[in-house]
Amino acid sequence: MWQRQVSWCAEYRFHGTTGSYGWHPRLGNAWEDVRTSVAPELRDALDHFLRGLFWDDPDDLTGTDPTAAAEEERPAARGFPDDPAPWRPRVLLLSAPDEVSDLVRSWQVAAPRLEELRGPFEAEAAGWAGRPAGFDAAAALLREWGDVATEAGARRWGLVGLPF
Repeated sequence: MWQRQVSWCAEYRFHGTTGSYGWHPRLGNAWEDVRTSVAPELRDALDHFLRGLFWDDPDDLTGTDPTAAAEEERPAARGFPDDPAPWRPRVLLLSAPDEVSDLVRSWQVAAPRLEELRGPFEAEAAGWAGRPAGFDAAAALLREWGDVATEAGARRWGLVGLPF
């Protein structure tokens, strides 16, 4: 995490993903493959954690929600200052500080149990196109997201994911 010029902002670049956002949907695809083979408490924790970051809701695996508000109809993001004419770049992730705290709690349940995913991952997702190459690569990305969420939570910050 790199501190910026202001105290409320830092930048994190994922070390194990070559800087590509493409690794995130691959992990989401793999999670869809293995989630039904995972113990319920771990599944619930990772569902919440990944849904809050980059994974589409498991109840809507198409990635589209016909009842969702159009981009121009969405209300201002909670926890961020009001702006009468906000510039809204396309963001990949937008979580207010209290939402980050929820993510951290989910991560605290999931983190010590990641090894439980190895068997289901190797059986269902490893080596498939559009999936991480192996469990260790998937676990590394999960741990990096855990580090980001944990650090943001400790600072009582929100998270903003920008496409680079």
